[in-house]
Amino acid sequence: MTVRELATQLKLEVCCGAAGLDKEIKGGYTSDLLSDVMGNAREGNIWITLQTHKNIMAIASLKELAAIVLVKGYRPEEDTVSESEAEGIPILSTSRQTFEQARFTNFSRKRSSKMDIRADLHIHTVLSPCGDLEMSPENILHFAQVQGLNMIGITDHNSTRQAPIIRDYGKTKGIFVLTGAEICSKEEVHALTFFETDEQLTIFQHYLDVHLPDIPNDPEKFGFQVVVDPEEQIIYEEPKLLISALNQSLEEIAHKVRQLDGIFIPAHIDKPCFSILSQLGFVPPDLRYDALELSSHTSLSKFLSGHPELKSASFIQSSDAHYPGDIGKIYTQLKIEDFSFKNIRQSIRNLIT
Repeated sequence: MTVRELATQLKLEVCCGAAGLDKEIKGGYTSDLLSDVMGNAREGNIWITLQTHKNIMAIASLKELAAIVLVKGYRPEEDTVSESEAEGIPILSTSRQTFEQARFTNFSRKRSSKMDIRADLHIHTVLSPCGDLEMSPENILHFAQVQGLNMIGITDHNSTRQAPIIRDYGKTKGIFVLTGAEICSKEEVHALTFFETDEQLTIFQHYLDVHLPDIPNDPEKFGFQVVVDPEEQIIYEEPKLLISALNQSLEEIAHKVRQLDGIFIPAHIDKPCFSILSQLGFVPPDLRYDALELSSHTSLSKFLSGHPELKSASFIQSSDAHYPGDIGKIYTQLKIEDFSFKNIRQSIRNLIT
């Protein structure tokens, strides 16, 4: 079947790239994550997506795709139209949802194996007082792309307020963003927390606001604490000092995260400060966590040689980036079936040595 025949049969609107309508279709691929398409789509595939920016044309050209189908009535951006015409790769549009379109075309391909994902799940932004002012949504996502990351975690100190902005912007860049915070317990233990929905984030943010001491931030001493939009315009400034310890124990915080069905990971446990081992001396056997995090300053084998009692735990390794150049300097390799929160959590839990 040609692209033209498919467009006619399914009543798809030809937006641009009509010179390529007679290309033969060899199959199809459905994904909104650019790195996923780059790694798994095949030559001659139809690509079904809701992405509209010009980067989709770069991937379509590189992978020699037959055409792109935009769902939900989306239309290509002006720069994308120009690239489509230049490459001769048609862009079609439909009002159908992704699942409906994939079912109608019958080109969706079941993966025979899980996807290999590069994930750096510990990244700070301009909101963290110790974070560089260059850690804007644009810069974070740009450096994540440069490092070949498929997934990042936004984990500012004791605040989730910047994370949803980067998550939503990440959708336009092909980067999946887990949203949460790096908490500091009253024992001064740091831990990563992640949540699936905006409602869960809002509830947890309220919990953080209630239990963060009312110590004002001094920008000259500690740094600015601002939330910015994708255009780097300041939309909020946090008055409380975010690097203070919450008045809640590690177990109380872990319990709250479990109540909200989130992910809980004690952070950089190999570090000599602000880690569960430095502050408590051990990992409590009754503490419920999804994994333990190691910093970039050690290796798993080296760490376990000194802590064999933790060999049955799952481990991730992250950059704890406070500067753009640190993003992705170390990452965790995950195997997932899809980008659902449930599958991501299960993949993290399955990282057994």
